Amino acid sequence: MHDTRSTLLRSLLALLVAQAAPLSQGACSRPVADIEAPEVVPLGVEVVDSTIVFGGALLLDVTDANLLRPNRVTVTAEGETDGQPVYARMDAMVESRGSLLRVVVPWLTLTRDLHVGTLRIFSGRLTVEVEDLGTKLSGVGAVEDVELDFVEGLIPVLFPPQAVSVYLNEVIEIPAGGLLREQEGVNSILVWGEMVTDRGRKPVNTVLPVTLAGESREVARVRLLARAFGVEPGVCECDLIPRNQRSGERLEIGPSSPIELRVKRTEVDAVDPLAAGRGEFITVVGRGLVPPDPEAGISMFFRLEGQLETVAGPILDLTGDSAVLIPPDDVPSFTEARVALRTEAGEDEDGLPVLTGVSANPGEFRGTITPVMVEADRLVDAGAWSGSITITAPYQYVYIKFLPSFTGALEDFGLRNVETEVRARVLEVVRRDFGGVGIRFEPTRPTEFVEYSIIEVGGPDPNGAGLFGLDNTEGKDVGNLRLDDIVGGENADVREQGYLSFGGVFIASFTAFSPTLNPEHAASDAMFDTIFAPFMPALGGASVEADEWPDGPRAALIAEAIRVLGNLIGDSLSHEAGHSLGLAFYPDDGGDSSSRYHNPDDEVGAIMDEGVYRPFGERAELPGFLMPRFNDVNRAYLERVLPPRE
Repeated sequence: MHDTRSTLLRSLLALLVAQAAPLSQGACSRPVADIEAPEVVPLGVEVVDSTIVFGGALLLDVTDANLLRPNRVTVTAEGETDGQPVYARMDAMVESRGSLLRVVVPWLTLTRDLHVGTLRIFSGRLTVEVEDLGTKLSGVGAVEDVELDFVEGLIPVLFPPQAVSVYLNEVIEIPAGGLLREQEGVNSILVWGEMVTDRGRKPVNTVLPVTLAGESREVARVRLLARAFGVEPGVCECDLIPRNQRSGERLEIGPSSPIELRVKRTEVDAVDPLAAGRGEFITVVGRGLVPPDPEAGISMFFRLEGQLETVAGPILDLTGDSAVLIPPDDVPSFTEARVALRTEAGEDEDGLPVLTGVSANPGEFRGTITPVMVEADRLVDAGAWSGSITITAPYQYVYIKFLPSFTGALEDFGLRNVETEVRARVLEVVRRDFGGVGIRFEPTRPTEFVEYSIIEVGGPDPNGAGLFGLDNTEGKDVGNLRLDDIVGGENADVREQGYLSFGGVFIASFTAFSPTLNPEHAASDAMFDTIFAPFMPALGGASVEADEWPDGPRAALIAEAIRVLGNLIGDSLSHEAGHSLGLAFYPDDGGDSSSRYHNPDDEVGAIMDEGVYRPFGERAELPGFLMPRFNDVNRAYLERVLPPRE
C-alpha cells in the first residue's frame, strides 16, 4: 500500500512539473538561457588625484560613457593596504561633466570599506562599473597599479616668481603644492610686507582667498584685492604665506616666499558700445577696475568730463563742478565695468518736470572718462579714456510678463494647447501698433537695459471689477520721464488714494463679450460665441487637442480663434502701454500732466478711446472694422518722446 501511494505521489509531482514548465517559459517569453545580456561598453578610467585628504574623496574621471544613463555606479578596489590584502565593492556618487562622468567615493566610504585611515597607502586595481538606467547597456573600465595616499592634511607651499607686474583686482596664478580641494577645506594666503607708493610707505597685512586652477593642487589662483594694497600704483615688497584649514581644524601654515608685486595704475582703454541712451548699459573696458568694498572703504566711480552737443542745439558744459559722476553697477572682472546711463527727475525754472543727467539730452559727448579710485577719504585719479559717445534718444524696452493665471485662463478658452501661437499673435499685434516708434516689446527680461517697463498679462481681474486691463502706475507720465513703470501687481500708493490698484491685462474678462455667458453686458457680441464656442467648455465646446493643430479638421476654426484672442490681448496691451507712456496726449498737456487719460471724442479705431467706444469687432479686428491705431495726435506724441532708433 505504501509503495503504491509513493508511486502515485511521484507521478502526480511529475505531472505538475511538466505542466508548470511551459507556463514558466511562457511568462518569461523565452527560456532563461536565451535572455540577452546587456551590452557592455568599455570605459576609460583615470584617477584625478592620488592624494586623499581626511574628509575628502576619491575622484575618478570616466570617459566613453556618453551612451549611458547612470543608475548605479560602483567602484571595486582590489589590492593591498600596507601589505595586507583588501577587496571592497563601494557605491559611488556620479555627476555629468560634458563628455565624461566624475565618479566620487567619499572619505567615510573609503575608510569603512578599505579599512584605511590617514598615513596609510592603498595599492592595486580600481574597477568602475556603470549600470544604465534602462539596463540595456552597462559600462566597465579599470585602472591598474593605482597608489592612493591617505593623509590627515597637507602643508601648502608656494613657488612665486621673484617679481611680477599686476593690476588691482587681477587674478594671478602661482605655482604651488599641498592645496586643498573645495570639499576638503579652505586655502588662503597671508600677504605680509610694505607697499611703497609716491605718497610713501604703508604696511600690508591682509589675507586673500585662494582657489585651485582646474583640478591641480599645484596652481593657486589669487585675486589681488585693493584692500590689500590700496588704490594707488606702487610696489609691494612682501612675503606670501600659504595657509590651509580643514573644516573645524587648525590652520596648516606653509613656508613664506618673498615676492615683489609691482601694482600698476588703473586705466580705461575703451567704451562699448559707443552709442547708448538713458536706461541702457555701457561697458567700460580697462585694467585694474575694482568693485566696491565698503568694509575697507574702497570704491570707484567714473568722471565724464567734456562737452555734450545736444541734438536740440545747445552745447552743455560738463567740466569742473558740472562733470558727471557715475558709479558702476557691476565690476565682473578687473578688465570691465558695467555702467548704466541713468537719469534723475527734476524741475525746470517753471516748475515743470524734466530729466537731468548726461543721458537726459540726446547728442554727442566729447571728452574723457576717468576712473576715480576712492580709499577712505582720498580720491585718486587713474588713467583716462578720451573720445566721443553718442547719447541716443531714449529707447523703451517693455517686458511682457505672462503670468501662470494667463495659462489657466487659456484653459477656459479651450486654447491651452496653442498657447505658443496665442502669445506670438499678441507680440505681433503690439509691435505692429507701435511700429515706427523707439520701443521694443519682448517676453523676456532684458540684459542690456537697467531701466525697462513691465506689463503683466494674467487671467481674472484681481480688482474684482471685470476690467480688461489697468495701468496702475501713479500719475500721468507726460514725456515718458519714467522708463521703468511696472503695470502689474498691486500699487500700494494708488490703493491708498482710493483707486483700483492691481494693474495689467486680464484676459478672463473678455468673456464679457459673450452673449451666452453675459447676456446683460452692453458690449456682448454674438461673434464672440461664434468664434470661441467650438472650443470653450463653458459654451459647450471641446478644447483644442495637441494633435489637431495645425493639421486637424478644425484647423481653420482654431487659427481664427488664435488670431482673435491674440488681437484682443494685443489691443489691450497697446492701450495700457500707451497709458504708461503718457497717453492720451492733449495739446495743452505741454510738459505738465493732466488727469485726462483717453481721447476726448470717439474716433473709430483709435486705441486710446475709452473702453465703451471700443466694440468687440474693432478690438478683434473682424472684417468690416478699421484696424486699431493711435490717432494723429497720439502718434505724433509717441514719435516725439520715443523717436525711432536707426
